[in-house]
Parts: sequence; C-alpha cells; structure tokens
Amino acid sequence: MFSKVLIANRGEVALRIYATLEKLGIDAVGVYTQQDQDSLHVQRISECYLLRDLQQTGYLDIQQIIAAALASGAQAIHPGYGFLAENALLARSCRDAGLLF
Repeated sequence: MFSKVLIANRGEVALRIYATLEKLGIDAVGVYTQQDQDSLHVQRISECYLLRDLQQTGYLDIQQIIAAALASGAQAIHPGYGFLAENALLARSCRDAGLLF
C-alpha cells in the first residue's frame, strides 16, 4: 500500500480521485499549469506542483509529472483518464522511477 499519490490530471477528474484518496486516508498531491492556478482542484488539494506549460502540454509532460511525484514523496501516480492514462511510456517511467502506476 502507499500513503501518498500524485494525481496527474485536473479539474473534476482530479477532484474525484482526491475525494476517494481522502476517504481511504491517503495523502494527495496535485499538479496544475499556470492557466489552471485558480482551479478548484488546486484550491482543494493542499500540496500542488506547478507544471511548466511551454508548449501547452504540461499535463502530458511525463518528465515533469515524475519529477513532481518524486519531489513530493508520492509513491504512486494516478493518471485519471485520457491521453496520459493510455500512454505506456508513463507506466514504464513510473516503474523506472520506483513509483506505482
């Protein structure tokens, strides 16, 4: 089991994952881009990391997601759903970094 999970998604998806983690007693870490700095998921999740959104791909930037997870002390990453959840490179990158996917 793990005690901290990084949620690699935003908005309603991040809030739903956060609510479940909270019920399970697992700490959550969020991520956001500059455009989403005032979003509800950033306000609710107490520990959030800014993703540089250089080419408007911040939420899809696996290196930044992994770096945020490691910096936060998370043991796992939950990608939510969408492109990142379907990207095998994220699963391999998690494994290589010692994180659960």
